[in-house]
Amino acid sequence: MNPRRLCRCLFAGAWLGAAASAWAQPAGFRFDPDHLGIEPAASKEYFVRLLPPPASDVHVAISLGACAEFVEVDVDTLLYTPETRWRRVVLTAKEWAPEDAEPHPCALFFVQHRVTETADVPFQGVRGYLPVEVTANRAPVVSNPIPDQAMDPSAQATFRLGDVFWEPDGDPLRYAASTSDDQAARAFVDDGMLEVVAGRHPGKAFVAVTATDPQDLETEFVLVVRVGALVTLVGDAEATEGGTATLAVAMARPQSQPVAVPFAIGPDEVPETPDADAGEYGAATGVVVFATGETTAAIAIGIADDERIEPAEERFVVSLLPTADRGYAVERAEATVVVREGVCDRTPQVRDVLSKVYDALAERLVPIPCTEPTVATLGARKDLKLAAQSINALRSNDLLGLAALELVDLRGNRLATLPARFFRHTANLRVVDLGRNRLPELDPDLFAPIEELFALRLDGNLLEELPPGLFAGFGEVYELRLDDNPGAPFPLGVTLVRTDAERFAPPPATVRATFAPHAPFALTSDLTVEGGTASTSQVALAPGQYQSAPVVVHSPGGAARVGAGAPSLPTRLCIPDLRRCVRGLRPVAAPPLALFAMPPPTVRLGGVADAEVVAGDTLRLVLGEVFTAADDQPLRYAVAVAPPLTAWRIGNGVLMLTANDEEGTAIVTVTATGANGLEAVLSFAVTTLPRGRGFASGWRRALGAAPASSP
Repeated sequence: MNPRRLCRCLFAGAWLGAAASAWAQPAGFRFDPDHLGIEPAASKEYFVRLLPPPASDVHVAISLGACAEFVEVDVDTLLYTPETRWRRVVLTAKEWAPEDAEPHPCALFFVQHRVTETADVPFQGVRGYLPVEVTANRAPVVSNPIPDQAMDPSAQATFRLGDVFWEPDGDPLRYAASTSDDQAARAFVDDGMLEVVAGRHPGKAFVAVTATDPQDLETEFVLVVRVGALVTLVGDAEATEGGTATLAVAMARPQSQPVAVPFAIGPDEVPETPDADAGEYGAATGVVVFATGETTAAIAIGIADDERIEPAEERFVVSLLPTADRGYAVERAEATVVVREGVCDRTPQVRDVLSKVYDALAERLVPIPCTEPTVATLGARKDLKLAAQSINALRSNDLLGLAALELVDLRGNRLATLPARFFRHTANLRVVDLGRNRLPELDPDLFAPIEELFALRLDGNLLEELPPGLFAGFGEVYELRLDDNPGAPFPLGVTLVRTDAERFAPPPATVRATFAPHAPFALTSDLTVEGGTASTSQVALAPGQYQSAPVVVHSPGGAARVGAGAPSLPTRLCIPDLRRCVRGLRPVAAPPLALFAMPPPTVRLGGVADAEVVAGDTLRLVLGEVFTAADDQPLRYAVAVAPPLTAWRIGNGVLMLTANDEEGTAIVTVTATGANGLEAVLSFAVTTLPRGRGFASGWRRALGAAPASSP
């Protein structure tokens, strides 16, 4: 067993015994504090009081027990008189030798106080024990760092360092401060306060504050101070030939008048990376302007297209230039622009495929250096076949220059993600095969530039759902494979929405059918109307559309319900010669749309009060007494509990909440849904109490008090 834990257990037993003795007799000791932590080579004081106050002089002896050789005490006897309240004792822990394997052989010990001489009989035999723990000294900790400061020139700011640093041993701290640039900002420490004084001109300084304890352990905190119009290039940028490189520029403090900052463009001076031709980025100088009160601006550089595929990425540098009048200062002066167009810097498998040409003499594909493909050769390529190549990731520029590409086959690889807008350069694609990969989700804009896609294969991935807008802009897709995904078969059903007014406004109503991922092919659903008539018996979505043409619904009785049947799928032919093929979709009917005079469920006045429940107990809530519905329509209930401190179940319209053993407060949210699909939501808090605090709750139950869940 851990010796330290054993000592604490023994102390707990001694304390309980002393407590029982104190209840049996009036005499005893009181310590302040009741537990003393002491570090090597450090002193700590405590106070001890004899209870009740003596009627005559009483002598108390102090004994350190087995750890006497490791701790010194300033007194060995205390004298109490009838006028004495508290007596002060100082303990000093000796510093152990560095070669000791253990920090201290007595991590926890007790200082014994015992009455040795008194004329008062009730004090005879009185003893008390103060637990003392010898711990290694710990350095101060930065607990509440000061945020970086943006200051006006000559401004001042003051911070309390006691709020910034925490001393885990309770030792007093001494502070010191320094600055990296006295011209930008100066720092002073006085009586535990840090004062920062900004310079007269824009600039930047690092203010270092050091907290040191009595044992010379120290911790440093660094504060960044930006003064006035301090401008910086936020980050680097990438672009392709024919595109635009945009560099964000920021200013630390808004100014009362516009600030113009000149910049220059030049080579990056890194021999390993080729420099972009000067003709690709236009003028070698320019100016970026911060409008009055604005702290952000941008440098936009158009990249020319020289009709040549470079072998690898090219680079150039944009530099902010200082001015002599010191109207502003520059923090980060340079940023790099990377121009990506080459073949050599693409995904290796893509690079190797693009670096092969057909040799008529050899009658086979032969590799050529990746530096040789040109704009013309890439622009004429019709297919990119990369099935089963063990590809884990792709680069965003892999399809750059392949404008005529009609087929991309990436089937059977290990792709878990795709670069954003990966197909942006291939608007003429006809077949995309991403089957048998590891894609858990898709970017809604992944296929945005493709309009005439013939076949899309996404089978055998990890898709749980289809994102909204996935098929936006598509033409008629003849082969769509979505099977063998966790979410397959994905529901294919249009949703009816009223677009001219809110749902229960008076008739007539304009209704449209919507399909969030957009229609991958023509969708048609039959309409049914209860209590009214519609201007058409069907709704239709054209390929790539999200919303149907409007349908007008009338209701002479003032209430109507409109339903849409499950759309029909195209004929499922997956034969090589007849490519019409749809797999992984499941037609479903739309929920009925209630119009005009059928209100949603409501929560009764008063709702449900917050509740307290003892761990293991159960609260009951009759949901029919909380929610009401028009025409007594049946309600469906759903429950969510966050965090999950309370288990729940619903039976016969009664919600039962059972508290777990973990203390805390959970928010219970109950949603009631009517037959018309409308909802009412109610939330209330349930606080779990430990069993030891369940006394009042038990009395409330015993006295027949109303449960906390009553409305």
